Amino acid sequence: MQEYIPGEPLNRWFGQRYPLIHPDPGPGAIERFRDEALDVLAKIEEGLRAIHARGVVFGDLHPRNLIVRPDGRVCFVDFELASPADDFVRPGLGAAGFAAPADLAGYAIDDHALEALRLWIFMPLIQLTALDPGKREQLTHAAWRRFALPAAAEHGRQREPDPTPARSPSVGASQAETDFGRLARLFSGDRVDWPALRDSLAGAIKASATPERTDRLFPGDPAQFTHDGLGLAYGAAGVLWALHTVGAPVAGDHIEWLLEAVARRPCRPGLYTGAHGVAFTLDQLGCTRQAHNLLDRLLKEPLDALGSDLAGGLPGIGLTLLHFAGTMSDASLQATALDVAQRLAARLPADAAVAASGTRPGLLHGPLRRGPVLPEPVRQHP
Repeated sequence: MQEYIPGEPLNRWFGQRYPLIHPDPGPGAIERFRDEALDVLAKIEEGLRAIHARGVVFGDLHPRNLIVRPDGRVCFVDFELASPADDFVRPGLGAAGFAAPADLAGYAIDDHALEALRLWIFMPLIQLTALDPGKREQLTHAAWRRFALPAAAEHGRQREPDPTPARSPSVGASQAETDFGRLARLFSGDRVDWPALRDSLAGAIKASATPERTDRLFPGDPAQFTHDGLGLAYGAAGVLWALHTVGAPVAGDHIEWLLEAVARRPCRPGLYTGAHGVAFTLDQLGCTRQAHNLLDRLLKEPLDALGSDLAGGLPGIGLTLLHFAGTMSDASLQATALDVAQRLAARLPADAAVAASGTRPGLLHGPLRRGPVLPEPVRQHP
């Protein structure tokens, strides 16, 4: 028998309130979330101690196993990995970042997860600690600075962290100090640090590139191997377009990789999962001649078998044609785009029936599309 618990999982509660999902949260929003989060954490700790008082190790403490009730109380759910402390059975599963290391057992497993929750609720990057233990102290510093967390004497375990960050064995002391200083600045809330954050992300993306491979340029979604690893949605063009859009430099050898891949591979139509998006990206990167050559190849492809979805079908192709019709002042491309629109209009009754049946809804893959546009450049922080 199961009891229905009204409320929302902690991860959903968090997602609806976390102020840093907005570009410019005010001090009031920061303080309000901090106070609410500390109250929830106190209730979680109270509930966990009550479970321990009954001789039980919960074993699987993470945000999806906690329900915040409408009155603010917190309920623990999913006890399938719980076990008596006197006859402890170590859980075989665990959420990344919350699962305890192998040397912990019993109540210490729950205490480890509780500390992870304290960090996660202010800096939701706890999964990084499973890859690099040194990130825990860095993120703790960032959370303490960004949310002005109180000292231990005022709010239980929340405390100002040790000013010396933990170091991963693979990172030297001077490098760890540099990384911590950069992280503290990036999460300080000062908008002028956007270029540093952008450059840090762009540097990591560049470091992950493998131009020596021919199947893909950047690691990512496995769908890139289904869709050829070139397109906007899953492949190299999407990464290079994103870097260009935010003002980060795009490496010349990465552009060359894309050009060479286009030259040696057959190109399927489509904006997000096909070569129309690649042509658009090359045009944005200044490879105008190569973009036009690719578009000429695509214009020879038949349109009859293409779908009505934005990802790889007629809507995305029509939008791409309109883009090039404008940049090239080409009336014939505009006429072809109009032909695509008319083909879509003729399909509307059938597509509406498919949509009503609930088959694959959504912006990219649903059968009906109204009003989407090509990606616009993201506004940079001043």
